[in-house]
Amino acid sequence: MKKYFTIVTVSVVLMVLLGGCSEKVENADALLFTKGLELVNRMDMMAENDEYINLISASTQLGDIVREIGEGNYSEPNAVYKITIPKGVAASVFVKDEITEMPEELKTEIEKRFITAISSQINALNGSSVLAASSFVTSSDSFIHEGLINNTLYIYLYEGEYSAIVSFFPRNENIVEAYAGFIKNDFLNQISSYSEMSEWLKEYVPFDDYEIEKVKLAK
Repeated sequence: MKKYFTIVTVSVVLMVLLGGCSEKVENADALLFTKGLELVNRMDMMAENDEYINLISASTQLGDIVREIGEGNYSEPNAVYKITIPKGVAASVFVKDEITEMPEELKTEIEKRFITAISSQINALNGSSVLAASSFVTSSDSFIHEGLINNTLYIYLYEGEYSAIVSFFPRNENIVEAYAGFIKNDFLNQISSYSEMSEWLKEYVPFDDYEIEKVKLAK
């Protein structure tokens, strides 16, 4: 049985250092990193729990894929990349000029749907069964966070077949919505540099107006 993050909220905040940032920004990014890991941990617990798997699916094939996901060790990522996406970028790629006629609330909803769909689009390339099984072990949360301005992705890379993407969306009154999912991609666990992550994003993310940062983890 893999160990879980029983003190992750405290330990990760102390562990994560983001070079070249102010103390305020550093603490803000550390919170996102921690929240992301908590969601990955929750998804891992789902994928390891037979009672949960039997409850959500009567399909033996899909259950086996979920258990395969649960066999991975997600307690400590090999690397984490932060992708900052300015508001309006994702939706404008798909609806172009039409988005200017929409109410702001709908623009926000479109952004969220397009960005959270990235993981599903990647998993769909592995077949409908992987897509369906991975949808059983997604997770979400909302929390208060003053430092987030733009839509943001945290990509957690692991040694096994599955990695994780956590999407963060800033809302009114400093509320942040977070959505997490596992992704299966043969190249992700081989990424070892900023340039390789940049090339991967160009292939799988349908827009290019974003910023990439590698989160520096203290060993």
